[in-house]
Amino acid sequence: QMEINEKAGITNGEGFRSLLRHDPDVIMIGEIRDESTARLVIRASLTGHLVLSTMHASDCLGCIERLREFGIQEAELNQTLMGVVSQRLISVPCRFCGDDCYDFCFKSRSYRRTGMYEMLSNHELELALNMTKQLKPHYKSFPYYFNHAYAPVFITKESYEKWMGGEIKVEEQRLESGFSRNISL
Repeated sequence: QMEINEKAGITNGEGFRSLLRHDPDVIMIGEIRDESTARLVIRASLTGHLVLSTMHASDCLGCIERLREFGIQEAELNQTLMGVVSQRLISVPCRFCGDDCYDFCFKSRSYRRTGMYEMLSNHELELALNMTKQLKPHYKSFPYYFNHAYAPVFITKESYEKWMGGEIKVEEQRLESGFSRNISL
């Protein structure tokens, strides 16, 4: 871990070069924010290092698009990218009170959270790298996971609306085994 100070001549590039002199097996980069950092990360991964990093993007496909915006070539993406994981931190309803956890409920806290993850690797990653913008995602994306988490009431209505955008239209439909939700946006 090092602090960048451009006035003193300590830049991302200089720090990265000094790090590569130690020949590490795994390199962790805090965040890819600009084109120069993206190029350094790709160059290190092309030399055989396992590079882990973070990036601000809406989902896995957004991460690939951000790397393309930073000027990373398709051949470099195909050679270096092993996996992409996107995450969301969502609110979980109290399993005793529902969406509104009451003050006197000592069973659970009102602000419980859990992670929801979307992942691209192996065959799905290859398809995503070769995919055009017109095609729909072919992997289990965030809408898939949010619909499957909301239907059995694993997440709150507010979390669903926040991450999926728009209000929910829920129709109750009676089945032999009980009730289920049909969700449409």
